[in-house]
Amino acid sequence: MDLYQKNGRRWTAYKAYIKNIEKRESLLVKKYATVTKILLDNKNRATGVEYYQNGRYRLALVKKEVILAAGAIQSPKLLMLSGIGPRQHLEAMKIPVRVDLPVGENLQDSYGAIIGPFLTNSGSSFLAERELTFRSLVEWQSLGTGPVQSSRIEASNYLTTSYATSGNPDITTYLYTDSMDSNFDPLMSTAFNINDDILNEYFRKAKWLDSFMQFVTLNSPSGVGELRLRDKDPFSRPIIDPKYLEHPQDVKVLVEGIKFAMDLVEGTQSFKELNGTLMSGSIPGCESHTYRSDAYWECLVRHMTLTSYKYAWTVPMGKDRSNSPEAVVDSKLRVLETTGVRVIDSSTLPTALVSHSSVQAIAELASSFILKEWQDSLN
Repeated sequence: MDLYQKNGRRWTAYKAYIKNIEKRESLLVKKYATVTKILLDNKNRATGVEYYQNGRYRLALVKKEVILAAGAIQSPKLLMLSGIGPRQHLEAMKIPVRVDLPVGENLQDSYGAIIGPFLTNSGSSFLAERELTFRSLVEWQSLGTGPVQSSRIEASNYLTTSYATSGNPDITTYLYTDSMDSNFDPLMSTAFNINDDILNEYFRKAKWLDSFMQFVTLNSPSGVGELRLRDKDPFSRPIIDPKYLEHPQDVKVLVEGIKFAMDLVEGTQSFKELNGTLMSGSIPGCESHTYRSDAYWECLVRHMTLTSYKYAWTVPMGKDRSNSPEAVVDSKLRVLETTGVRVIDSSTLPTALVSHSSVQAIAELASSFILKEWQDSLN
């Protein structure tokens, strides 16, 4: 599986794009600063932003434009705090409405369900207490190789289910080679909010055994959620309702994806050689269903629902409001009915197009046409 790595270490957007140019006079990075709203004049032209830093509200004024790249959660939040969003919601928050647009109304996430553990031969997976030795740390430090450099996501698979309408894959599965070590419970509880009963009654049976998990995700969920402001305080967290599994089609697609994940392990020679097999026993809460029946898999999907943190489509791109009623930005990522405001992040894309590479790709594409626009305007 492709990863953003260099010499066995994570290669972040900061290292790739910012680190080598951070001393440029044309670049100023404000640390420990939080943007609270976009400043608009009486013609809805962006004049700058208000931000909070070190106990004070400050202004950063612009001559050309404001570009939001805060992600699919924070970008719509900032737009709404600035008066750009659904009129009824902004009025309820007592925020003056500058532009009535469907900001936050089409939240998508490539979410899914986790299945496992699949038990395997001893020594065939990643068990932290076994792999993280002094020797492996030295290997990683000096060569960037060995078990330490592994992300433990060793493969991804794509499936076009019988429910797909476009012919494109509507399921992606990820293979996690992590075994149930001492870090498993806090990770699953904190990062994915897995119920303690499931962790204690089910997963603990595989503690310290070689195993792996599969994460089955929806590429293009039929259901959409919404993001709303909690209040007009810029430091309040927004209210996020992803509406997972409310659309019956999403449940059916995930069940078929779970069956594919099972077939991958139990029906292929590679996994048979590892003696790969799903650990026996029902997930707590699903005992009333016949084990491995469709009803059981649906129950598992509902009990083991996880986010993939690929939030998208809260500031949708479209041609204009008449052709794309859900649109908030145009094809050049400019916020409709404003001047000098753009959004360049995953909030402008549907979930089917969101990945780590696509977000960076849209940023590079946008930087090209923004430069060209301003160069043309000066000629």
